[in-house]
Amino acid sequence: MDANLDFKTAEFKLRQMELRSKKNNTELNEETKAVISKIRDLQPLPTILTFEFNNVYAGGLKSKQEIGPELVKRFETLGCEYHQLDRGGQVTWHGQGQLVAYSLVDLKAFEKLSAKCFVSRVLLDSITKLLDKNFGIQSSVTENPGVWVTPNDKIASVGIRVKRGVTEYGISLNVDPNLKFLNTFEMCGLKQKRATSIREQKPESEVAVKDVAHMFVREVAEVLSMDRIEYVSGDKL
Repeated sequence: MDANLDFKTAEFKLRQMELRSKKNNTELNEETKAVISKIRDLQPLPTILTFEFNNVYAGGLKSKQEIGPELVKRFETLGCEYHQLDRGGQVTWHGQGQLVAYSLVDLKAFEKLSAKCFVSRVLLDSITKLLDKNFGIQSSVTENPGVWVTPNDKIASVGIRVKRGVTEYGISLNVDPNLKFLNTFEMCGLKQKRATSIREQKPESEVAVKDVAHMFVREVAEVLSMDRIEYVSGDKL
């Protein structure tokens, strides 16, 4: 975990250094360029960051031109802020009762692992396996984005960005949220579709976001053939 955090910190500092250089119209010296090249050649270990956010709506690149003041005000009346992100996808809600998992994976470290394959074979398949193994919920991946338990009921979303071969963002899985937040807007541009959750599908299940987070990480580790998982709580980062 320390190596991963050091990598992200170093990468951020390098971006700042390059920006300052461009702003001041100066050239980085050869020694600095060599250090930058070496750091960018590092391969960070696969890292999954899991969250349970306060209630918020987030827009993807596809919805950037469609979100106006009226819709933002509508979100605010529900007690939610709105933030525009630079990931793929459209508007999603994140909040209490929902698992959000961000993946930091260097695709170059794996043989023939494209971004498309990572989304379908790692992220989405891990969700469908998790739901089946732990809750007996049958789900599938269709031509529509995300994971569905019926043709009209969506239980999980996915949206990633790949920068220099390293993935960012990830998935959201509805564990036990208030579904009114998810069913007050058109999901992913799909009419007559709705959000569902593990709780709605299996009311008798004992379910907590942190437990589902561990289930998801285990599935991802299995797909990537990682035999060791290190858990680090947020207060130790």
